[in-house]
Amino acid sequence: MSVLPAENLVWSLPLVRPSRTAMAIAPDGRTVVFAGTRNKVTQLYARTLDRAEANAIAGTEDAIAPFFSPDGAWIGFWTANKIKKVPVGGGAVATICDLPNANISSASWADDGSIFFANRATVSKVSSAGGTSTPVVTADASKSERLLLVQALPGAKAILFTSVLSFDWATANLFVQSLDGSDRRVLMPGGSDARYVNTGHLLYMKSGSLMAVPFNVQSRQITGAPVALVEAVMHALNIPKRQ
Repeated sequence: MSVLPAENLVWSLPLVRPSRTAMAIAPDGRTVVFAGTRNKVTQLYARTLDRAEANAIAGTEDAIAPFFSPDGAWIGFWTANKIKKVPVGGGAVATICDLPNANISSASWADDGSIFFANRATVSKVSSAGGTSTPVVTADASKSERLLLVQALPGAKAILFTSVLSFDWATANLFVQSLDGSDRRVLMPGGSDARYVNTGHLLYMKSGSLMAVPFNVQSRQITGAPVALVEAVMHALNIPKRQ
C-alpha cells in the first residue's frame, strides 16, 4: 500500500525500519491511519482503502502512534508529551492527558471509554474524556523490564501487553493482566504485540512469524494450538536480519 502523499512511514531509531506503532486500522477495516513524514514534517494521514492516496489530518503535526476508538469515530495519538484525539473526519484536536518526559510506546482505546497506554515503566489508564492517568501495571526495575504494545480486550476487564527485559527481544513475553489485579500471567512465552480479533483468536508475533491462536476472551485462556500465518515478518529492530 502506498503512503502517498507522505514520503515514508515514521521511523524508529536507527532510522532503518518503520515504527511498530506507525499505523492503525479502523474497526470496520475500511480506513488506515498512519504517521508519515513529508518535507521533514511528521503528521497523521488517513487513507480509505477505496482511494489511491491518503489525506493529511490537520492539527496532528509531530503526531505518532495512532489508535482508533472502538466506534471508529476518533483517532488518538501521541505528540509533545501528550495524548490527544481528533475526529476521524477532521476537526478540533483535544488533549486527553499530559505525560511529561514520557517514553512513548503504544495506546489502546477500550470499549468502556478508557485508554490504556504503555510507557515502558508502566501501563497506565486514563479516561478518553480527559483527566489524570493512573498506573495499572508497573515494570520490574530490578530486571530492567520494559512494558510495551498494550491492547485492551473486549469487555474492558483485562489488557494484553508485551514485556521485554532491557532491549533484548529474545526475552519478550506476551502477558495478560486482569484490571482487578487478580490475574497476571504469561500467555505466550516469546510472543509479542498481540491483537485480539473477533474470530476468537489472538494474532501476535514470535521469532519473525505472524501467529494466530484460539483464545477465549471471557476466561482469558488459550484454547488451541498456535499456527504460523506469515513468516519472515519485519517487526523489531533487534531481531536477526531475516526478520
